[in-house]
Amino acid sequence: MKIRALDYDNLRQWYMLSNTPAYLYKHFAKEETLLQLALKSSVRELIGIFEEAIHDVPKELDDLITLYAVMIAICQKDAMDEYELAKDFLDKVRQCEIGWFEELVSICKSTRFPTFYAKGIQKATLVTPSRADTSTQTIIDQGKPLVTKEKRNG
Repeated sequence: MKIRALDYDNLRQWYMLSNTPAYLYKHFAKEETLLQLALKSSVRELIGIFEEAIHDVPKELDDLITLYAVMIAICQKDAMDEYELAKDFLDKVRQCEIGWFEELVSICKSTRFPTFYAKGIQKATLVTPSRADTSTQTIIDQGKPLVTKEKRNG
């Protein structure tokens, strides 16, 4: 399955030069037509494209490029309201045994999605009580600790 909006000549070139998933991700993530696809499409639309494309097991190089491009386009989405949907989708995709899916999902999640995500934080205050042998930092939201990080001195 081909997506008319993508520049397959350029994507194919980057795919052929790739010897690692990180190299592929780096160059696909900068490719202008892929960025435009990510910008103009919602996560739901991109997931629909991916599901349609993977339904017919990839038989040609461009089929695989489509899957990689759509997966990486989903990673480029910044809308936090679509974060959970994208994260759940990527967790499912990680299970696919096609090419570099697992590695690309790991790269995507480590570079694009926050490691700490809490919905509804309006104001966070950093509290640092001091003690002789330990220092504790707690992020407070509406009086409830969200994260506590303790560091031992000595």
